[in-house]
Amino acid sequence: MPPYIDTYGIDNIIGTIKKAKIDYIIINERDLREYNGNDTICTDKYSDVQRTEESMLCNFIKDNYSLEETIGKSFTYEIYKLK
Repeated sequence: MPPYIDTYGIDNIIGTIKKAKIDYIIINERDLREYNGNDTICTDKYSDVQRTEESMLCNFIKDNYSLEETIGKSFTYEIYKLK
């Protein structure tokens, strides 16, 4: 979420995820326009307008986790598992 990225820094967030070897990450379609002007993060339809830090996090997740399941229809949760 953008406030956490702004507060802690993307390198610290990714470093913590790596160090803790988090098994699962869940991404939802929460509307984030109140934070950064973009609707969501880590979705292809918005990848061209994402902030660099958000793109770094999304790329890290896609490189190190595999999509296990998508839950929901109008509001979805994507569940990623550590590779």
